[in-house]
Amino acid sequence: MRELIYDHNKPYYIAVCKHGFGVHQIPAAAIRLAQTEVPARSRRSQLLVYESLEFVKPVGFKDGAPQWPNGTRVKLVGLTNTHQLYVQSMR
Repeated sequence: MRELIYDHNKPYYIAVCKHGFGVHQIPAAAIRLAQTEVPARSRRSQLLVYESLEFVKPVGFKDGAPQWPNGTRVKLVGLTNTHQLYVQSMR
């Protein structure tokens, strides 16, 4: 008989743009935290959303992508922009 393995640990979502980042266990909250780092008069730019099983912060932003500490495993799960409102849907 196969066992179902259910991990009760909620992942962390890391929203990253060239101006800053936000980390939260709710994707929309992570995006909003990152958007608070963006100056009001800046141009629209990409905002990448990553998922990780551990709390992690990017160490920089280079060539359009965040730089992560060595050995950190993150997965890209979304893409939006710095000036768009994000509404999380319930699936």
